Amino acid sequence: MREPKSSFIEHLCVWEWQGTGPTVLFAHATSFHARIWDSIIRRLPDDTHAIAIDLRGHGRSGNPTASEPTRWKNFSADIALVADTLGLRDIVGVGHSMGAHSIAYAAVLRPQLFRSILLIDPVIRPDAMYTGKWTESHFARNRRNVWTSGDEMYAKYANRPPFDKWDQAAVHDYCNYALNGTALACEPNFEASIYEASTEPDSRISPEDLATIQIPAIVMRSQYEAVPGVVDMNASATDPTLAERLPKGIDVKLDLGHFIPMEAPDLVAAQIRDLL
Repeated sequence: MREPKSSFIEHLCVWEWQGTGPTVLFAHATSFHARIWDSIIRRLPDDTHAIAIDLRGHGRSGNPTASEPTRWKNFSADIALVADTLGLRDIVGVGHSMGAHSIAYAAVLRPQLFRSILLIDPVIRPDAMYTGKWTESHFARNRRNVWTSGDEMYAKYANRPPFDKWDQAAVHDYCNYALNGTALACEPNFEASIYEASTEPDSRISPEDLATIQIPAIVMRSQYEAVPGVVDMNASATDPTLAERLPKGIDVKLDLGHFIPMEAPDLVAAQIRDLL
């Protein structure tokens, strides 16, 4: 596999796989990092120009708003910043979970940026769920934060749900880049704050904003729908009618859990190849 080069755009670490072919920009889920996309990128044509961002507070990126309330739309602003700095336009956007929400709103902020988007189990909830911050503390605050190495993480996680259903190369990629030194790159309190802010009214992408996304938008989602009041990280938080609310939306419902890119990298890569 081609090795990427990393660089910084303000607070953001950006990983770039050089290529003369079409450009694909990737945005990861909460608590992950840019290199979780390695398993997908290695399945794309060798000339693909791939860019993956460590969103704020993740991977090697800083978090300039760490002392402020977490706002989901800041992640879309990160994508817009990278796009503006690199002069990107008419590219393919791919996001998973929170990253898919971020790609979708980046398409609102920068209408010329994407020619198509793939939203993988996006945390774009039914409108009625944006009622305010979660009232209970998210369990991620209790996540183990210090590890001796990525190898120790792999030994601990590889055979445990949900990692046991992942492509094992993706588990290695997650563990190899999850740490800054010995601590998790995505600090547990920040991770929890993202989940807790996911139902804030400010995190909602309005129907009017969704209507401005006038490009092909594939919504690839898990069949396991979230149950109100039940925390299940493998369930889908995606509005089942989301594709209908996008002018050129296409709904793809799968017999997979929420972690679709890690469970089925061949399937996701094939879908991206169709968009190139």
